[in-house]
Amino acid sequence: EIIIGNPSKDVLSRFPNAEWLQLISAGADTYKDIDQKIMLTNAYNVFGEAISEYMLACALSAATFFPEYHDLQKERSWQRYGEPTLISGSKVLSVGTGSIGTEFLRKMNLLGAECYGVRRTVHDKPDFVKELYSFTDLEKILPECDTVALSLPETPETTGMFNEKMLRMMKKDAVLINVGRGTAIDTEALLKVTNEGWFRAVYLDVTEPEPLPLNHPLWNTERIHITPHISGGSFSKIIRGTLLKVITNNLTLVSQGKPPVHIVDRKLGY
Repeated sequence: EIIIGNPSKDVLSRFPNAEWLQLISAGADTYKDIDQKIMLTNAYNVFGEAISEYMLACALSAATFFPEYHDLQKERSWQRYGEPTLISGSKVLSVGTGSIGTEFLRKMNLLGAECYGVRRTVHDKPDFVKELYSFTDLEKILPECDTVALSLPETPETTGMFNEKMLRMMKKDAVLINVGRGTAIDTEALLKVTNEGWFRAVYLDVTEPEPLPLNHPLWNTERIHITPHISGGSFSKIIRGTLLKVITNNLTLVSQGKPPVHIVDRKLGY
């Protein structure tokens, strides 16, 4: 009756008595269409610390051109690549302010950044966030920001959100980070705009398609840096321990006749 993990739909279909699926991921969009009789819970709030540190590393690397200097080192080239920037005093936007986006803004605020957030509905603004905007008001703040980080789930509302128009609205020397779902960015539009000189740096831990094919142009596009969906640190002992606590807590609640936490809204996909 209870399944823990992220089984394929084919595997899930072999369990006709399933009543509850506890995912080991925060993302639940793949499972929003499974049988309604199966309660679906995700591992929300497990990966916020790890992913926000990955995002922080991206922002700091872009500020100091670390990837470019790494390449110059291979050439034994003692030259300056460009003008470094500071996180302090910059404007940072998190599109998506769940546990991941909120924790990223908290860290950036501690470094002196002016922080803004975008979410589906505006509520519960943390003290370290200057202003929260709804998705429909994204265009009001997007052109002002130096760093834009996406931590969005995949929904009809977020798919293709960063199309060519939105990408061109950003500062030409902005930093773009995506750790949510690759579908939030129009890949062809990103290639086009980047090749025309946009962006100081683009960091993608998620892509569309994923895994990224060997011959895909994203691999070799200047200023685009790619990691293979590893920002959550799922293989680390610390993350596994936190995940285990979430699972055992939910099992305890259900065994006591109480509802588990983090039940996924099928309509929203998270």
